Amino acid sequence: MKRIILSPEENLIFLSCRTQINEVIYQRIKTILNNHPDWDQIIKIATRHQVLPFIYYTVNKLNLLNNTPKEILEILKNYYYVNSNRNLKLWEELSLILESLNQTKIKVILLKGIILMETVYHNLALRIIGDIDILIKEDDLLIIRNSLLKLGYKDNFKKSPLIHYKRYHKSLIFFKQISEEVLFYLELHREIAPPRPYKLNLPFIWERAQGKTINGQNAYSFSTEDMLISLAIHLR
Repeated sequence: MKRIILSPEENLIFLSCRTQINEVIYQRIKTILNNHPDWDQIIKIATRHQVLPFIYYTVNKLNLLNNTPKEILEILKNYYYVNSNRNLKLWEELSLILESLNQTKIKVILLKGIILMETVYHNLALRIIGDIDILIKEDDLLIIRNSLLKLGYKDNFKKSPLIHYKRYHKSLIFFKQISEEVLFYLELHREIAPPRPYKLNLPFIWERAQGKTINGQNAYSFSTEDMLISLAIHLR
């Protein structure tokens, strides 16, 4: 097996991307910072992998702000809080959607980023989210669509959403400008992944779903086992 040797910049990113840091990891991070790493490379790599908020989170949490150049620290801090503010808006908008769906007794499962932010990251600023993904039952599609339209969402279907859904095996995308800076995208899925070419069947996935509370609103997430499988499939 070929051994992969990380550069100091890659190592700093790798060591920083965690919510729990022990003394050994702390000392390794501190050593890299004290040896003047290439911050242009760190920002470039961390941005590409969408983990830049972790760098500020880590140096701040470990009281290593003085070990980081001031101009770099300002960039990291700004990115961290801009992402936190954006995710807060997404979180608040999601609670409005869930409130509307709960009134119609519709059950949905939150997928990927938004639920991981709650169950794994425990910090709104750390996860960079492009959109919010929700798993729905096909029979609930039209009711959900009507609820979203009442909340000010738009779609771009040229044909019936049911025709689009069944013919192309694709998710349905809704969007709404929720602030001057944030265009909110909501993606509805009826399956974990489209057929490639065969349909993936995970029986009883809805029965295994676990109840969650988002800003006082009921929602569901996958069981731990189904979450792991779905993330692996998504990565694939």
